[in-house]
Amino acid sequence: MKDIYNSFSKSTVSISYLGKTDDEITGRLIQLAESYLQNMEGLNYLSRRVPFLIAESFQNVVRHGSQPNNQLNRSLETDLFQIYILHDRVILCAANQIKNKNVAALDARINNLNSLDKEELKELWKHTITKDDFSDKGGAGLGLIEMARKSRMPIIKKFVKLNEKTSLFFLGIEILKKDTTHESTFNLSQTEKLYNNFVKDGVILQYNGHFSEETNAPLIEIIQNNLIRQGAMSANATENLSVISWLMKKSSKHGVIINELREGIFSIRKIHDELFIYCGNFINYESHREFKQQLERLKSMSLEALEQEQNLRRKETELSGNGDADLGFLGIAISTKNTFEFSFKKMANNLYFYSIEIKLKDIR
Repeated sequence: MKDIYNSFSKSTVSISYLGKTDDEITGRLIQLAESYLQNMEGLNYLSRRVPFLIAESFQNVVRHGSQPNNQLNRSLETDLFQIYILHDRVILCAANQIKNKNVAALDARINNLNSLDKEELKELWKHTITKDDFSDKGGAGLGLIEMARKSRMPIIKKFVKLNEKTSLFFLGIEILKKDTTHESTFNLSQTEKLYNNFVKDGVILQYNGHFSEETNAPLIEIIQNNLIRQGAMSANATENLSVISWLMKKSSKHGVIINELREGIFSIRKIHDELFIYCGNFINYESHREFKQQLERLKSMSLEALEQEQNLRRKETELSGNGDADLGFLGIAISTKNTFEFSFKKMANNLYFYSIEIKLKDIR
């Protein structure tokens, strides 16, 4: 199992999505960001600006992105979007392929915007909107102006040449908390490295942060709507969705509250047409002991013994009339043919970082 905990321990609240962008996923990411910002002291006033900038960043990807053709680097034929929520700022990042012939003009446009002050940006916005001076990409010029105005920080950009026809365009914007120094702390080289690692490791979605009903719902919708539509999961993979949902609920229920948050990590990787789900969070000693006993017992059982226990539990539930049986870890052991992996990493203050990785079946 990859030690994803190492990356989590260096991160803050964040969500990274690698795939095709559309209005559906934009709405879910906005929902996630709002659930945090509205409850974070000092950042709640950003809950109006950030959703606008998330939507505008997605539109920027659509407007500047190359259309699918044989000139694209197929191994990188996907878009990246990230949201980082720090204690004093929110950082939004996006990446997509563009044609090399558009790089110079886009680079010059952003440099010009970064050289303008607040009033000059306002005047440029007025001039652009009244003149209807949109680019042939459907308003990309106006969108960049809006991003510069709303973020009140320089737009960060980077271009990485892929071949003679296309480049990767990385875009970053920072939205600061009140009374925060107007100094950029972000480097797009970090995003470029993460993008390349995601592509290499097959990461589709990674979430670091608070687990609750408010955060679980949009994550489940992203998985259901986007992964199924992209063909990563078959449309009838209800069992897989049930497993993912159960893992998230388990983290929401048993995760230790630290600074008013049940912190954890969730990620999905696709490798050779198989999906690997990783989930981890902090738990106390009692939960660690309970989970470890359950998981070690299940790993020691044969698949036949697991199925017999499943049937027994279902019969007991039918006789008791208590509704559907919560098969929990037993259900995961059977659905993965007992190939799941788990670990417990001892932390300070008698806490443990518990993680589990499962391979889902019925991908196509």
